[in-house]
Formats: sequence, C-alpha cells, structure tokens
Amino acid sequence: YSIINTGDKQMIICAIISVLFSYLIGSISTSLIISKLFFKIDLREYGSKNAGGTNAGRVLGKKVGFIVIFLDALKIGVAIGLSYLLMYVFSIDLNSTNASIIVYLSALSGAIGHCYPIFFGFKGGKAVSTLVGFIVFTNPYLFLLMFVVFAMILLITKFVSLASMTCSFLLFVFSFIPFFQENMLITDYSIWYSITLLVYSLLLIFKHRGNIVRLVKGKELKARWVLRLYNKNKNSSDR
Repeated sequence: YSIINTGDKQMIICAIISVLFSYLIGSISTSLIISKLFFKIDLREYGSKNAGGTNAGRVLGKKVGFIVIFLDALKIGVAIGLSYLLMYVFSIDLNSTNASIIVYLSALSGAIGHCYPIFFGFKGGKAVSTLVGFIVFTNPYLFLLMFVVFAMILLITKFVSLASMTCSFLLFVFSFIPFFQENMLITDYSIWYSITLLVYSLLLIFKHRGNIVRLVKGKELKARWVLRLYNKNKNSSDR
C-alpha cells in the first residue's frame, strides 16, 4: 500500500508546482526588461553591475529605480497569490500550518528566481525588493518598522547595502516579538515564518558579499541621492 496518503500527496504536488511557478515569476527580471526595452542597454554592465532597483535608480534614474523596486516586490505578492490559488484547487486547508509552509516556500522560491533568473543567465538582483514584498504581504507592521530602521541607517551611513543587510537580520529578530506575531496578515505566526526570514537574510547577505568586502576596504558606493539631500540640508543650515 502507499506510504503517503492522498492528502499528503496533494500537498506535495501543490508545493512542488507552487515553488516552480514562483521561481519562474521571480525570474522575470524587471530591471533588465526595462533597461533593454526602453534604454537599449544591459543594466548588468553599468554602475554596480547588479540587476536590482538600487542600480536601476543609479543608472536609469530615480523614477525607474522606484518602478523596478515596486514591480520586484509585487512578484512575491503574485507568487503568494498563486500558491493560495493552487492550494484552493488541490483542496488544501488554507488555514493549516502546511498552507503557511507552502506560502513561505513559494516566497523564497520567488526570491531565488529574482537572484538567479533562468531567463537572464542566472544573474539577477540581491533579494532586497523581494524581501520588501514578502514583508508587505505578510506583516505590514513589521514592514513599517523595517522602513524606519532602513531609513535611519541609510541617512546615517549613506550605504544602501549596509542598511539592507542590517534590516534583513533585524526582521528575523523582531519576528519573535509577540506584537508582530499577533499582526500577521495572511497566515498565523509559526516558527516557520521566522525561519523564512532567516533564510531571506542569509540569501541577501550572501548576495551582498562583494559589498561587504568593499565596505571593509572603504570602497563601497554611497547613495548619491542621500548625499545630495544631506549636502542640501547642510548648506541650508550654514546660511
């Protein structure tokens, strides 16, 4: 007789399909599509040579950068929505722990697709926008905290990479605070949520390993728009 019962088979099949489709969704690199379609360049050959929102803003302009960040974050929302649709088709209890795990696996798969897109030679972004998307769709209160902390670190240090890495790990730490556990948006809190944030953080830090080396050597690029804002405020106060 079969060792795995019918319900478990349904869950496994649903999880596999959801993860695969989420990876393909994540592999749609919006920055590369926009840079090639509208600017006739490969973004990975300019600036920091990264296919993410920060480099898109640096090379193609702030408006394009914000559009890329928004669309990359939205990819995770689409992946999560697709996972729920598949679970509904496979008659899986949407309020179960298994459903939450499928959602988290799908979100992580989308992030991996974003970082290693199959459609663009496995050279993509650094998971920052996808982490933003995951937090927005799962815990808005945690997102607001992340936004404040990110802004403070960025204004103080002028380094987007440092702010991103610090926030990614702090999200994992803050996820253990009861207040944030009680304000989950689409799933109930379980340890798997914190584990997902930890994996996100490790992936993001790994993708920023080059930035870490440049930070240590003092060669990391600072956010130009933050510098302009800082200099503008400084000049105003000196008058």
